[in-house]
Amino acid sequence: MNSLRFLSPLIFSAAMALSGPVRAEADGPDFFRVTGVAAEDVLNLRAAPAADAEKVGEIPPDGDGIRNLGCEGGLSFAEWQQATEAERQAAARQRWCQVAYRGVEGWAAGRFLAEGTAPDLDAMPANAQLQTWPIAEIDGQQPQGVPEIVFSPSGGLSGSTGCNRFTATARLEGGALVIDGPVGATQMACPGALDAQERTVLGILAGPVAVSYDPFEDALTLWNAAGTMTLRRTDAAAQRGAAAEDGETPSRHSFQASQGQANAYLSVFGLEGHLNIRAEATTSAPVVARAVPGTMLRNIGCSQGASRRWCEVETLDGEQVRGWAAADYLEPANSALRAGLGIFDAIGRLPCAQTAGQPTARCEFGVARDGAGSATVIVIRPDGRQRALFFQDGELLGADTSQADGYPEYGATREADLTFVRVGDERYEIPDAVIFGG
Repeated sequence: MNSLRFLSPLIFSAAMALSGPVRAEADGPDFFRVTGVAAEDVLNLRAAPAADAEKVGEIPPDGDGIRNLGCEGGLSFAEWQQATEAERQAAARQRWCQVAYRGVEGWAAGRFLAEGTAPDLDAMPANAQLQTWPIAEIDGQQPQGVPEIVFSPSGGLSGSTGCNRFTATARLEGGALVIDGPVGATQMACPGALDAQERTVLGILAGPVAVSYDPFEDALTLWNAAGTMTLRRTDAAAQRGAAAEDGETPSRHSFQASQGQANAYLSVFGLEGHLNIRAEATTSAPVVARAVPGTMLRNIGCSQGASRRWCEVETLDGEQVRGWAAADYLEPANSALRAGLGIFDAIGRLPCAQTAGQPTARCEFGVARDGAGSATVIVIRPDGRQRALFFQDGELLGADTSQADGYPEYGATREADLTFVRVGDERYEIPDAVIFGG
């Protein structure tokens, strides 16, 4: 199970990369708080309901708003309320609850959990409250109106079909988006094609929805028997500076490239329009090029100007224009973006096979690294097509499966310093040196 925290798409794809989690029975309150943990200690989150399972996170001793994804073992919540203190203590050590807290999911010992309160969304930063994904395509066609889906970190789902507004609660479970209960919608009459579009959107949201994320396009695809929707993400940061040509208004993002350690590539973000690239590091200098959000630029170096920080950049197109851009609207280009443009930190060959029973061959690959075991590996398969594999903290996070190849299941196992990856019948052997360097 997974909460709808779409703040990190690669975390979202990780939920689909892993095999199905241990199932727990839905029981107890919607949200927990931590109890009985010393002020200087933490409540550990583990990968499985066992004290010796791998630690995947922690919750502070005053943690609240911990989403209950289901508990197993011990007494049920109703039984717990009726039990004597002796019965509670005897059962407490056998009870584990699967929970979600600030985007991390795991299992916590039930004896340290008590009924809590729902997270206060008003207390969250604006860019952490909601993620808006406009619906870019419905069954391969450009939609009418302004249909969109808005996800909240607490599991809320709302939006527009392009005609009526709708709302629901949902969760990720086993790689599928599961809608809890009926979808509520306004009842305005929708003309012609909008009516058919609305039926498709609400039909897709009426049952379990398969999910796939494309990090190159920042696109989310939802589909089931009712149809297919492709969503492209925006968020609070993308709304900033809509009226500012260069971003004359302050940005919440603070780009901090240390002197002599500037990131080699940057990408434009945080504007609805374009970012001006100027001949000099001042807003009065002539514009020599413009870059839309998502454009990757080569970073020559950054420095502090009179009123803001500027970066000298170079375009990667055939013209290779060099100029200065406001650093407020530049961020380090992640490995997926660099790999998508064929910019790699290393290239080589690794063992791979494309079909079941096929002996492994040596396939060409390129890797772009973010550091600390986060990387994107592009492998050229024996048939000449490419397969992208995404890693975080040295572990497989996802693969670029698509509707065209039937969205095959994928996963990974470890042996010594090798990660054995399977994507359907495809097999890849990825040495740690590819992911970490060295």
